[in-house]
Order: sequence, then C-alpha cells, then structure tokens
Amino acid sequence: MLIAGLLFSAAVTAALPLRPADIPEPQFNEPRHIVRLYLIAVDRGELQVFTHQISKAMISPTRVEYIYKIDDPVPTIRVFSELTEPLSVLYCDECRVRGVSAVLTPDGRLTNIEAHISTN
Repeated sequence: MLIAGLLFSAAVTAALPLRPADIPEPQFNEPRHIVRLYLIAVDRGELQVFTHQISKAMISPTRVEYIYKIDDPVPTIRVFSELTEPLSVLYCDECRVRGVSAVLTPDGRLTNIEAHISTN
C-alpha cells in the first residue's frame, strides 16, 4: 500500500504544469493598490449607476482584471465590486443591481461603468 501511495504521489506531482521561465511572477500587492485608487475615485463621486450615486460603504471590491489587447502592451484595468445591498432598477420590479464594474484609467478616473443585474 505504501508503494502504491508513493507512485500515485509521484504521478500527481509530475503532472503539475511548471511556470515557464519567461512569464513573470504575479505581484499580488498591485491589485490592492489598484483598489485603493478605485476607492479614491469612488470618494470623488465617479461611480454612478442609473440614478444611484455609489459610495464606498455600498460596495465590496472583489476582483481586479487586467485585460490585454493582442497588439497593446498596456492593459485595461477593470475593478469589479459586489454591492452590500442590491439596488432597485427603475421600471423593472424584479431586477436588482448586485454588482458594478468600472475601468480605471491611467490617471485614476472611472469610465465604462457597468451594472451587473439579476432577477429575483
């Protein structure tokens, strides 16, 4: 039984992909810095969804996305946040805004704000 366990462990370990040498290690502190810049823009009143002005207290940032175009070395940076309380949608009683995403520009402004809506 011990030999079978060792063989299985070796097979599983050998199957794990290795990181190619030319791909840099991700810098996990960078997303936290991006979120700080995003929240500064939120404090300036730049995050608005429909008629709702969104404040820091209303959101919980959960994801920072780096989107690269094939021919552009500078990524678009998008931050996704869940709302702490869903917001109503005008003219749609069963719809609720559950999250928002926005692109953070190089100068720290929010653009391309998207509401993430679900139905009850």
